[in-house]
Order: sequence, then C-alpha cells, then structure tokens
Amino acid sequence: MDPETRALIHHLFAEITARLEIAAALAAEGQGARRHAGQDLRLVADLEAALAEVEALVGATNVLLTGHVMPRSEKARGRRRKRQEP
Repeated sequence: MDPETRALIHHLFAEITARLEIAAALAAEGQGARRHAGQDLRLVADLEAALAEVEALVGATNVLLTGHVMPRSEKARGRRRKRQEP
C-alpha cells in the first residue's frame, strides 16, 4: 500500500474515533434527568447524524482497504416466487 493511502486510512480512523466520541457524549447527555422531549428529539437527531458519519467513514475505509465496496446484506421479503418462463 502506498504511503498516501496509508496516511488517508490513518486519518479516516482518527475521524471515526472523533465521531464515536461525539456519539458517546450525546448518549451520555441523553441520560440527564432534566431534559424535555424536544431536547431529546434533537439529541437523537444529532446522534443519528454522528452514527451515519461513522458508517460513511467506515465504508470509505473499507473501500480503500479492499479495493471495492462490500455488499450489504438485505433481509429477504417473504418467499421468492419462481419466474414464469415464456
């Protein structure tokens, strides 16, 4: 792996760590007893955004390390129907 790619991967891991620290702080703040529903909804939205950023950064790191995008598993929706052939 070339040095520029290795440096980028290290940077991405640092960014992932920073976002996880933000998410942990938001989750800890949500545990406070002196909060109302509006504040909780804003916290949840901020937490979702932080975790979405983590997911994107992890995906970018995965692409750099593997050279391709990993397929995501999707839940099956019911039984598969056989295709009718003409």
